[in-house]
Amino acid sequence: IRDIGVTGVQTCALPISIDFSDTHPELIPEFWSVASAGVALRPLVRHPLFSIDLVRFEAGGALEPGSGGGPWVLGVVSGNLRVTASGYRRNLRPGEFLLVPAVVVPRLEIRAEVASEILRVADGQ
Repeated sequence: IRDIGVTGVQTCALPISIDFSDTHPELIPEFWSVASAGVALRPLVRHPLFSIDLVRFEAGGALEPGSGGGPWVLGVVSGNLRVTASGYRRNLRPGEFLLVPAVVVPRLEIRAEVASEILRVADGQ
């Protein structure tokens, strides 16, 4: 897919889908921990190079600044989220992704307007 009006630039949009029902319970145990008020975290993948978590927000729940290292990739599974950091503000909807640089993660706040879920990919630490 080429961007209209831009020569020499090519972009591609690929559908990304994860079927959480297609897992083996013994490989990915159902374990949730409380990350902050109104926010629960379920580890999905732990690897020396990266980790993937499912983060579930209640309406009004927020992941406050200082919640981990970076960089992060955030992908919204359901709901609507507001992401803010040092004057930057972005609303995210299902299917949208956001790359958060490591220097921004300590100042990042993620707040759910309604009950929401995201996938968070982070370094393995």
